[in-house]
Amino acid sequence: MLRDPVTATDNGGDPITLDHLMGEGEWKSASDQAENIPEGVLELIKEKARVAFCEMRPAGPLQPYDEILQGPTEPFVAFVERLTAAIEQQVARVGAREEVLEEMAMRNANEESREAILRIPKAPGEHPTLDEMLKAVSAMAANTRAQTLQRKKPAVPKVAAATHQERTPNQPRPVKKTPIDRPCFLCGQKGHWSSQCPKRAEFNAFLKKGGGGMEGTSNAQKN
Repeated sequence: MLRDPVTATDNGGDPITLDHLMGEGEWKSASDQAENIPEGVLELIKEKARVAFCEMRPAGPLQPYDEILQGPTEPFVAFVERLTAAIEQQVARVGAREEVLEEMAMRNANEESREAILRIPKAPGEHPTLDEMLKAVSAMAANTRAQTLQRKKPAVPKVAAATHQERTPNQPRPVKKTPIDRPCFLCGQKGHWSSQCPKRAEFNAFLKKGGGGMEGTSNAQKN
C-alpha cells in the first residue's frame, strides 16, 4: 500500500500511518477519515477487515455449513444468517459463496420454508435467488399469521346478530291482523270486531237476563 502513490499518502500529502488505518489518534473522527483519507485506502481497509473476519474461527468445534439446518420454528432470515457466517469462514473462493449459500438455504430449510421456496415460479433448470427465497418465505409466514388470527376471532352469536339487525328502507313492516283475518269472539265470524258485532245487543241482553235461549250462545261461550 505504501508503495502505491494512490494509497501511500492521505489527501493532505502526509504518509499513511497505522493511526489512519485503525482510526486512532487524530483520525478517530469518522468525518476526518472520510474527508482526508483517500477512497482507495478506505476500500483497502474494508477488504482487509472482511478477510480477517472471515478467517476468524469460533472457540468450539466448527460446524460444517452443509450440516446447518433451519429449526422448526427458527425464522428463515436467522437461518440464512447462520449459514452465511459458516460459508464465509469455510468457502475460500469468494465468487462461489453466493451459489453455495443459495443451494444450502433451499436444501436445508425446514418444511414450511421449503414449501414456500418451491412455489416460486421458475423455468425448468432455473433456481430461485436468495432474495426471491426470502420474499417468498416472508409472504407465506405473513399469510399463515393472518389465517391464525382469523381463526381465533370470536364468532358473533346469531341471536345477537338478529337482535341488532336494522330494517332496510325497502323491507316491509310486520303485517298487523285486521278484522278480516281474526274471527269475532262473540259470533265466531270474520270481518268485524266484537264491538261491531250485529249480535252485540243480543249478547248484552242475554247477560242482563242471566242467560237463556239466545241464538249464538254456544259461539259466545267458545270465544
